Amino acid sequence: THSLEVSCVGRSLGNAVSQQLSDASTCSQNPLLGEIGAIVAAACLAHDMGNPPFGHSGEQAISTYFSEGKGKELENKLTPPQWQDLIHFEGNANVFRLLTHQFNGRRNGGFAMTYSTLASIVKYPYESSLAGNKSKFGFFTEEKETFHTIAADLGLIQLQDNPMKYARHPLVYLVEAADDICYQLMDIEDAHKLRIISTK
Repeated sequence: THSLEVSCVGRSLGNAVSQQLSDASTCSQNPLLGEIGAIVAAACLAHDMGNPPFGHSGEQAISTYFSEGKGKELENKLTPPQWQDLIHFEGNANVFRLLTHQFNGRRNGGFAMTYSTLASIVKYPYESSLAGNKSKFGFFTEEKETFHTIAADLGLIQLQDNPMKYARHPLVYLVEAADDICYQLMDIEDAHKLRIISTK
């Protein structure tokens, strides 16, 4: 339900930005401006697909399983970057993996989404080694080259090479805004249901 709500808000935001850009004389001839709403809506629908059950607590549980639990026995079987991916498990990186991963019997490219849609989902366009204490990053080591290909094709600004870090795709801000708006409304709805606030 949350993703559907975010998608509706995202489409509205994207359409509003598209209209503003169309009204500007320098952008009025671009035929793809009208697609911004659809791109943002699709990204919003998919933005939480990689999150485990229980959200951030689930991410922490997965990370702890590898850093302190039985998963620790895999540490010597993986490269340091792969290990960092596991002990700092991130749902945002996992959605990028899900959407680009080739499944058995399918063509290359996973869901075969447009590069613009995929880039619009990546809020943290850098590797796990740059995540710091927040453990936020946009792609796992295995998808590093996939993201690099997408970023290069879209002309995203590369801020550093190794470890890899890029500037955000502009539409990420609309996806994030739609997500934040829906979360705020959900908090207000919950407060109303709990009778903490009233409509009067």
